[in-house]
Amino acid sequence: MLPSVLPLAVFCLLLLLGVNTVNASSSPRIILNDEQAHTSSGSSCSYNKMYGFCVASASNCHSPKLTLTNSVASKGCASSDAGCCIAIDQINPSCGTAAHARAEQWVDFALQYCQSPQGKPDPDGACSKICQRNTTNAMWDAYRSDCSALVSWAYGLPAPGLTTRDFAPWGQNTSLSRVISPKELAIGDVINSTPREHIMVFSHWLDASMSEIALMEEPGCSVDPPHASWVYSPVTHNDDGTITVHKKNKTFYAVRLSTNEPPC
Repeated sequence: MLPSVLPLAVFCLLLLLGVNTVNASSSPRIILNDEQAHTSSGSSCSYNKMYGFCVASASNCHSPKLTLTNSVASKGCASSDAGCCIAIDQINPSCGTAAHARAEQWVDFALQYCQSPQGKPDPDGACSKICQRNTTNAMWDAYRSDCSALVSWAYGLPAPGLTTRDFAPWGQNTSLSRVISPKELAIGDVINSTPREHIMVFSHWLDASMSEIALMEEPGCSVDPPHASWVYSPVTHNDDGTITVHKKNKTFYAVRLSTNEPPC
C-alpha cells in the first residue's frame, strides 16, 4: 500500500531513480563500479584515502574491478567485517593495493606454476619439461610463474621477473625494497624467506592480534595445488623481527617495495 504521507509524484520519482522504498535497510546493496552490485553491511569505510563500503564476507567483494582491504586496516568497519570493498579505479598504480589486485589475477585464474616463461623449457624437475599454461592472457606469457615472478608481475617489474635474491634482505638494491617490522605489513607488501627460498604477497591479518595471516603465492609444481593460490596460516612473531608461517614451515622477513611507501 502506498504510504499516505508520500505524494504520488515523489514516489514515482523514487521508483525511476531505483530507490527501494520498502524495507530499504533490510538488505542494502551497493554499486561500486560498472554496476557490479554487492551485498554490504551498509557502513561506509576508507583505506589510504580510498572509499567504499564494509562487507561481511570476501565473496561480497569479488570482481576484477573491486578489491578488499582488511577490516583491521580499514576505517569504519567492525572487527566482524571482512573489510572495506573499494573500486580498483580509485587505486594509485604505484600502491600496494594495485599490486595486490594484480597478484589476485593469478590466484583467481589459478595460474600454473612454471620456472620459465610460456613455451620455454622449465628447469624445475618437478614441472613439465616445457612450460604450457592454459591461458590466453598474452601479458603473462613473458613472465615465469614462480613465487618471485608473481611479485614481479604484481608490481609491474620487467619480465621474466626478478628472483628472491633481488628482494630485501638478500638484494643489494635498497631503492627496490627494504625490511620492515611484521607489524607494519600493509596490503601488497611481501614476505621473503630465510633461508632464501620463497616469497609471498601479503594480503591482510586475519585477527587483530596479528597471529594469523592471509597471503598469496605461487607454491611450486610439487605442491598441491601447483598453482597460484591463497595461504591462510597461524604465525609466530620471532625476537629477531622475522615471522614463522606455520602452514609453510618457513621463517620470513617482512619486506616493503619502494613503490608501496607512504604516502600511498
